[in-house]
Amino acid sequence: MSALRTGIIGTGISVNHAAALQAIPGVDLVGVDDIEPDRAAAFGAWFAIPRHAPDLESVLASGLDAVTVPVTPRSAVATIRVIEPVLASADPKGES
Repeated sequence: MSALRTGIIGTGISVNHAAALQAIPGVDLVGVDDIEPDRAAAFGAWFAIPRHAPDLESVLASGLDAVTVPVTPRSAVATIRVIEPVLASADPKGES
């Protein structure tokens, strides 16, 4: 079985997330993106993440199996409120 290719979107509070992902056998942390490309590059260098994308579309298009979006509890609530309606309206079979 090949490794699960993961990425991180946003580096603000992601230090523990990156360390945890790198500690899991069978998980490769291969991409990072941040709204500030210089922060993504520095974070990528610090954790030896091979790909730090200049924009969100690039990191999502790089063939990742999963991403983590570390957010504060308050931001998590807001994110869930935005995502839930999108998921509820999605076709579970992936058909358009």
